[in-house]
Amino acid sequence: MKKIIVGLAATVLYSATSIHSSAEVKIPFITSLTPSSAFQVVPDESRVWRWGTYEAPRLFDFEQARDLQVLSTEEGAPIQDFTVSDDQQRFVFVKDQVLEVRDATGNVLHVIDQIKTPAGTLQSFTRARFFPDSHLLAVSAKQEGVEQTAVYDLDSATVHSVQKTTGAKAIRTSTTYLAIIRETSVDVYEKDGTLAKRLTHPSGYAAYEMGREGTLVLAKANDRRLYVYDGAHQFKESTSSQFITGMTGTYKDIAVDESGKFIGALYTGRDGYFALFEKNGHRIETSLDRDDSVSYSSVLGMTKGARYLIANADGGERTNMYDGRLLAERPVALSIPSSFKEVKVGSPEPLLLNVTQADGKKKQVTAKVKWVSDQPTIASVSSGKLYGKKAGTYTLRASYGGYTATLKGKVIPLPKLSTVSDSSWLKRQKQAMQEKQGFEGSPRVGASYVSWTGTSGSLVQTGEKVLNGKWKGRHFVARYPRFGSQIDRIDLVTLAPSLEKRTLTKAEVSAVFGKPTFKETYATSYSQRVVEGKTTRATYAIRSIYEYRIGQVTCQFAFDAKGTARLIHVN
Repeated sequence: MKKIIVGLAATVLYSATSIHSSAEVKIPFITSLTPSSAFQVVPDESRVWRWGTYEAPRLFDFEQARDLQVLSTEEGAPIQDFTVSDDQQRFVFVKDQVLEVRDATGNVLHVIDQIKTPAGTLQSFTRARFFPDSHLLAVSAKQEGVEQTAVYDLDSATVHSVQKTTGAKAIRTSTTYLAIIRETSVDVYEKDGTLAKRLTHPSGYAAYEMGREGTLVLAKANDRRLYVYDGAHQFKESTSSQFITGMTGTYKDIAVDESGKFIGALYTGRDGYFALFEKNGHRIETSLDRDDSVSYSSVLGMTKGARYLIANADGGERTNMYDGRLLAERPVALSIPSSFKEVKVGSPEPLLLNVTQADGKKKQVTAKVKWVSDQPTIASVSSGKLYGKKAGTYTLRASYGGYTATLKGKVIPLPKLSTVSDSSWLKRQKQAMQEKQGFEGSPRVGASYVSWTGTSGSLVQTGEKVLNGKWKGRHFVARYPRFGSQIDRIDLVTLAPSLEKRTLTKAEVSAVFGKPTFKETYATSYSQRVVEGKTTRATYAIRSIYEYRIGQVTCQFAFDAKGTARLIHVN
């Protein structure tokens, strides 16, 4: 792949406003080199030729971070164009409108000032470009305002075809095709001159590239989508929902890596400056997307597999190199573990996601995953946990790195409280306090007192009426006495474990609730009587209390002298 800076135009840049992706791939900056106005990627993973009009071509190796070879040129002689064969055995300079051909060591083999064709002679050469995996050369010449481009075999000195290319602003080659790019049209020819595809767009093509295997990528002016045509299938166009960039200003350049697996684009936009796609159209969110170091870049290149990336930065004042090796760790497939096919009512399950990476490795992630339940009243997602609300079915959806996975599941109702152990009973009550500010099945603290219907009752301490309220089932609710008018709010919810045939010890309570925030033991026990209507339901001798802060409420356990919990209050 060969890229050339043909001009630097002032453009309006937009600041980044979008949120970084949850599975963003890091593409770190490696180093900056002296500016080069053009470069050609070698079809391996780590080398690139770079040069300028007055800069000798240099072969840079990313792994060694140094130049491996420099091709000397005559001082003061501008380089119109330069191209290298894939086997690195032939170099062709376009200088002074002639072709200078060199061998692998950089020695001049011969100079071509004209090429004979069936229709005449080509001379006054302007550009040249090798076809991949060959010594075939696409070479353009312009005489008296008329430009022609020939497919020329450098070894046998024979011409395969000649096309009139007047008005062309670039040529691109693949192993099979020659693309002639004009302002508003693109003609793709086979090597023998047969027209394979013609594309037109009245607003013009802002950026373009063709990969070695024939993938043609075009960016239309004022269009966020990249148009990708598959040369292996008669240039079939990609679907309209694929290859959507964040471009809102202008396109700068397009690159196709040497393997044909990745497509990159430079542009100006409100949500960044760079977009990287897999060949199937899936966008890979990367750290370069909103990296200011590429905001002024005008030329882009990628080595095989996007292992390394090259971008001219700061208006062409330097060439930046980036390390794309972490792209091998990008997600390519997701699955939700089958353990989430069932969840119990009220039991939060920490969510996790199975991720398959491009390198074949698998991992589980919990952070930065977007979870959604299609039935939040049955199963809801909050803070990375799946909560069963009530019996029913749901579909769980996870999004990560631009991929989505779904799983159908069902919520299993909890067993009746009367059938579970004391430890499970305490855990369910604690969860209800955290989530509902009350007991399981009770109203919440802060709810309407008037709306809660029940039998009048009271809690009586040591012979005096302490608090009036209402009984319904096993729960007693009350509001605290106040001067003036009462507020319609439940201040206290009380439950007597013995009424549920529970004998809860301090050890059992501590095992579930932990260390109390406050506790007190009285010198003598005091009497606590539970009254519903005119009937005393129970009388207890309270000797100590444990107090806990559970979420937004305070929970108090009242124990008798033997350490058995007799009353539990939530307020």
